[in-house]
Amino acid sequence: PTRLRISWQGDDVLKVESDNGLQTRLLQFAPKGQPGPRSLQGWSVAEWETIGVPGARGGGRGAAPSMALKVVTTNLAEGWLRRNGIAYSEATSLTEYWDRVQFPNGDTWLVVTQYVNDPRYLTGEYTTSMNFKREPDGSKWKPAPCKS
Repeated sequence: PTRLRISWQGDDVLKVESDNGLQTRLLQFAPKGQPGPRSLQGWSVAEWETIGVPGARGGGRGAAPSMALKVVTTNLAEGWLRRNGIAYSEATSLTEYWDRVQFPNGDTWLVVTQYVNDPRYLTGEYTTSMNFKREPDGSKWKPAPCKS
């Protein structure tokens, strides 16, 4: 379990911090420069995508159009999808969709769906999702480093 803190770092970089392990991701809307050396964070490029219209992802007849965040991450150093031994190679690409969902009771959730493609170790797409409930304030935000 973790909490996220999402903020803008300038006009075209979304900063996503995790309180579990003090991890930070930068999602770039207008990438400047080159990705640099491969890393576990990789190179994440983001764009807004319209959903809820006929023909669009998740869209259907009568659905109200909304925006989702699409993030494509490449330039990853090889690592592990899971601690139990599922590896991924440097050829891996990760596509994520960040959807904000509002419920009738007033709760707001962030649903992050991830699609991992790796031609070396995976025979098909590896799909997972994570759900985060929006909290009223930052009072529960207590970042802690990873334990050795």
